[in-house]
Amino acid sequence: MTNWDTWPNNQIDYSIEKPYQFYLADEIQSISKEAAKRWQWFRWYYHHGCNARLTCRHFGIHPDTFYKWSKKYNRDNLKSLESASRRPLRFRQSKIPAATVALIVEIREEYPSWSKYKIEIMLKKRHGITLSASSIGRILKRKGLIKEKVSRKRRRAALNPKLRAKGTKYKYPGSHVEVDTKHVYLWPGFRIFQFTAIDSVTKLRVLRIFPKASSNNAALFLKEMIKAFPFKVVNIQTDNGSEFKGVFSRICRNPRRACPKRGKRAMILS
Repeated sequence: MTNWDTWPNNQIDYSIEKPYQFYLADEIQSISKEAAKRWQWFRWYYHHGCNARLTCRHFGIHPDTFYKWSKKYNRDNLKSLESASRRPLRFRQSKIPAATVALIVEIREEYPSWSKYKIEIMLKKRHGITLSASSIGRILKRKGLIKEKVSRKRRRAALNPKLRAKGTKYKYPGSHVEVDTKHVYLWPGFRIFQFTAIDSVTKLRVLRIFPKASSNNAALFLKEMIKAFPFKVVNIQTDNGSEFKGVFSRICRNPRRACPKRGKRAMILS
């Protein structure tokens, strides 16, 4: 069997005349592997009595395939064995008016943070144009108005929404409790993590030490904090670090798991 990874560099037929051999070597270097395979068919075919059926059985190809390429094969032009382009001759033309495309580009340039879904809504509300978000996305991509890095960041933010509470007034104890972590080096190469909770109104605080800043440890601290404060905890503010996700976030959504008897509530602020 022919090793197509190293062929045709080491598979030149030196039995043919030298001038044509060197010409052939240059030609082989300029064609693709698929065309070189087909050339090998005809090379074997002419060296074995021009028996087409025997050639097809030797290479495991269908006779129709061999006869199709035999009609295209030109001995003086090996590129005749290259596959034709599969590119369609006619493309579907967009039916979106040029004025609408220009309007979408103008809106995107003026408001680069707007997604294709918001542009879809704005087109319908302000201009009375009904156009799908997919079509708007294709236009933005064709015009080079989509930044892949920003799109990935927005997608991650949309798939992992953060709990937020807006317009909260901190007038009574427990209405705003700030929680944060800090690592402390006891000696070189060894550190611990201090979880701290401070009530913004009473300035009471709860501190605990953990070996790691994980969401499990943050959840344990949350339970101890809720039991330690003498008032109801209504809102919690964090920096949305990794330790305040996972288990910690689930308990904040269902605070009775943290303290079922007292039934304290907790929310995460940004």
